[in-house]
Amino acid sequence: MKRPSLSDARSQKPTSTPEPAESEPAAAAKREGRIITSLRMPPEDLVALKIIAAKSGRRVNDLILEGIAYVLTLYPDAKQ
Repeated sequence: MKRPSLSDARSQKPTSTPEPAESEPAAAAKREGRIITSLRMPPEDLVALKIIAAKSGRRVNDLILEGIAYVLTLYPDAKQ
């Protein structure tokens, strides 16, 4: 049997293009009612947060969410 070549594959029409599967973290975040976002910070701040997180046995993300919750308690009128 002849092995398929690259030129043979190019000459065939694609049957259908599969839809990209949603990544598990993104799907989980939508189920939890959370929004995925990115955060830009100075590298020194990230290093400090990693040290604090390691000493307290927590994750950097948890520290950031705790900080956000604290700021929102300072401004209760801002939360809808």
